[in-house]
Amino acid sequence: MRQLAELSVYTATDNPFHDANLNQHFKWHKKQEKEKKMGLSAAESQARDSARRLEAKEELERLNRRRAEREVEQALREEEEARMARLQESAQMAEWIAKDGDFQLEQERRRSGIRLKERRAKAIDFLALNLKYARPGVEEEDDGLGLDEVGLEIDLDEPYTILDVSH
Repeated sequence: MRQLAELSVYTATDNPFHDANLNQHFKWHKKQEKEKKMGLSAAESQARDSARRLEAKEELERLNRRRAEREVEQALREEEEARMARLQESAQMAEWIAKDGDFQLEQERRRSGIRLKERRAKAIDFLALNLKYARPGVEEEDDGLGLDEVGLEIDLDEPYTILDVSH
């Protein structure tokens, strides 16, 4: 009875239900009558109730443990999903970086071709041009310079003379 009084939300003074028996332990009189008809004594009935309460308590503990296990599993699953998402983003970023590197290289080749066409080439442009024609027997492929349709007449030097700093 003390436990029920301690668990009670309301006191006798602020009882909104106007229940005079608010602090008393509730008893199922019809249940007790039914058990008497079945031939159970009060001690047997109390033992049965306490066994039922113990069973309910154990079931509640099992349910709480299972809920805690599910929460741990859910946290692990979310962590794994986040890790997989990070890996996927990393792979996507690596792909973008590779594409960007290819794009930058292509742009640099085009700038080199433009400088050659406009006759304001740098040493690196002559090196690129020499390397284009230094591979005999290799099929003509689009090198990004865009010089094939222009028809420039450029004297090609040996590549080592381009890099010679004594010039």
